[in-house]
Amino acid sequence: MTRDRLEAFSDGVFSVAATLLVLDIKLADVQVSSNSQLNARLMESMPNILTFVFTFLVVGVFWVGHLRILSNVKEASHYLIWSNIFYLLTIAIIPFAAALLAKHPFYITSVIFYSIVLFLCGIQHVILLGYLNHHKSLLEKPPAPTAFKKSMLIALTGPVCYVLAAFSCLFYLPVSFLFILAALAFYIFLIPRFLKNNS
Repeated sequence: MTRDRLEAFSDGVFSVAATLLVLDIKLADVQVSSNSQLNARLMESMPNILTFVFTFLVVGVFWVGHLRILSNVKEASHYLIWSNIFYLLTIAIIPFAAALLAKHPFYITSVIFYSIVLFLCGIQHVILLGYLNHHKSLLEKPPAPTAFKKSMLIALTGPVCYVLAAFSCLFYLPVSFLFILAALAFYIFLIPRFLKNNS
């Protein structure tokens, strides 16, 4: 299989996962007869809206990372294809985890489940990186050992934060959201500075 086919299928799964997130945003099916009632309905939908925005950005982070990996692939082997499929499997579960979190944002089970799903996505990213590092013939430009170590360190930051999020909600739930937000902020805002400081 060519890289283009692999990218096309992957982009399709990411697109569907991102699109499914918005389907959970809806107003309660209740007759509204005043602006104050409409405001109340909107406030009731706020957990869904916030979860959508946050999770859409999370999917975007994984897509950017996945895009960077595949951009250096020149040939897709059998095992690379299946490693990618398992990666996409975890991405496809994200909308369900997000819907559960939106409906029950302050329940330990929903936060743990959401954190576990993101952890699995992150680990699949790490596995994909590791596989390609051990099969450099599949790459257009094999990374130097130092560059690979940086990539792995970056890739492991998310899973570590998601594990901490899952454990911390057993003691104090708000801390869990801070760990998940920290991972998102790192991948969106801090990676360029991280790479510069470690070059």
